[in-house]
Amino acid sequence: MSIMLFALLCVGALLFWQGKFSFGNIQTEGRHVKAAGVMLMLPAASFILLSFILGMVFGTNQSALPFILTLLTFFQLVMMIVGVIVAYILIADPPNAPHLPGILGDIQNERHGKPSEPPPSGSRPKTPQQTQARHPLDMFMSSGNTQPKKVPTIMSVKEAAIYMGVTPDAIMGLIDDGKLPAARDNGGFRIARSVLDELKDPSAIT
Repeated sequence: MSIMLFALLCVGALLFWQGKFSFGNIQTEGRHVKAAGVMLMLPAASFILLSFILGMVFGTNQSALPFILTLLTFFQLVMMIVGVIVAYILIADPPNAPHLPGILGDIQNERHGKPSEPPPSGSRPKTPQQTQARHPLDMFMSSGNTQPKKVPTIMSVKEAAIYMGVTPDAIMGLIDDGKLPAARDNGGFRIARSVLDELKDPSAIT
């Protein structure tokens, strides 16, 4: 039994040091191989720790020696079986293998390309926020202030174009065609907002 324990310790140390495994059809490397090496070294480390603890508890009590040896032998056997099975699952990744608990399960997920931690239940996946179209009135918003400025009742051609969501050339075309009343001064045309509000036919703005 002690020979088996020592053999597992050596093999586990080798796997942990190299981080890769190659035997027959199984060729793999990565964190799961190092984890398998730790699992193979764990029986020996646990055996040494348990022997120390039992020695401290029972001391030199000779009558308890058979019980200690039996307990250590059973524990040693169980730990070796568990260590070999878990190491095999991590390295060979057999079909229908059980999902290991804790960090070993996270290592399994990483090997399969899955997230280490599933999203909490009840949480909804984030959906990309749609960019809302800016309204023409947004240009009248004051900089750094959420309160809109008052929309002017008399607008220039550029302001009217923004207000209506069209180009300045489209506004000028409506003025030239007589479809949009406008007054002219030294600064250009001036258009009443009420006239723009009355312009209901979208087909007129081309």
